[in-house]
Amino acid sequence: MEELEAKRLELTNALSEAARHLDDDKLELATALVETLSQRQRRKPPKPAPVAGKLGDIVVKNLRFLRAQQGMSQEQLAFDASVHRTYIGMIERQASSPTIEMIERLSKALDVDPVAFFEAR
Repeated sequence: MEELEAKRLELTNALSEAARHLDDDKLELATALVETLSQRQRRKPPKPAPVAGKLGDIVVKNLRFLRAQQGMSQEQLAFDASVHRTYIGMIERQASSPTIEMIERLSKALDVDPVAFFEAR
């Protein structure tokens, strides 16, 4: 964000300097560009889409269950599965969907069959 603000300030200063040499149409276009950049800076990034559907709910529920059954923290599971520690939380919050490869890595770290993630409990 600071970088975008610096660019906006740089453009504003350049616009002020160039305004002396621009005709009205070009000045209006440059002003609109600076305003667009200002609006983009104020926009918040979109939230990730949650995992949709019943299967995603089952996978998440089983991940939490299996992790708790092993007495593992999210951080320990992430370490054992060789993923970033925040990724497990993202899966459990359904902010990210695990790939088949990831389910295999998680199942190996939890010492369970990958099918265990898809069983209704």
